[in-house]
Amino acid sequence: MSILIEDSPRNLLAWIIQAVKSGDASGAVISPFATPVEGLRHRRSAEVMARGLRAEGANVWFDAQTHALQMAGVGDFRYYQGYNLWSGSRGDLSTGALRRDHLARVFDFQDQIEAAKLAPTMLLHHAETQTSELTLELAKEAVDLAPDCWLTIAGTAPFWESGNALDAHIGALAQLEPAGRAGGNVWGLQDS
Repeated sequence: MSILIEDSPRNLLAWIIQAVKSGDASGAVISPFATPVEGLRHRRSAEVMARGLRAEGANVWFDAQTHALQMAGVGDFRYYQGYNLWSGSRGDLSTGALRRDHLARVFDFQDQIEAAKLAPTMLLHHAETQTSELTLELAKEAVDLAPDCWLTIAGTAPFWESGNALDAHIGALAQLEPAGRAGGNVWGLQDS
């Protein structure tokens, strides 16, 4: 298993590179909530972060963190709003067209900064809900659009404790045969 360090508002490029060089991490996750798309006086841009990481042989990921939009208390969009991830209202995945557009925009940005393809998802509270069905549709559309993508699984404690329903949900995702899966608060880089 590899360890990825998520960038933070402290702009951790030097610290991440040190961790990669020492073998404690394999790369980093760039977040639209912590890393501005355009550089600021006190913050590196996502492109500069990605370039600096790649120069040191680190894995570069960009997590659109779409699932975070459904979390209570999310409200600091000062960097997020600079990313062009939505054609409609921020977080609106209600139609197939909006889902495909969001996926395309996320994948395009990942291509732009030469990051691995990581599909966005929605936050799940249980594995047998309309939201879990929508999440499966989003995952299928992601794999159809980018067969080399990894899928994100994001859930609250009740989701991870939903027993057979959780097994069925994960099984349905596995049947899509993505390049890989990343879930929970632990990033697992593994062959599928």
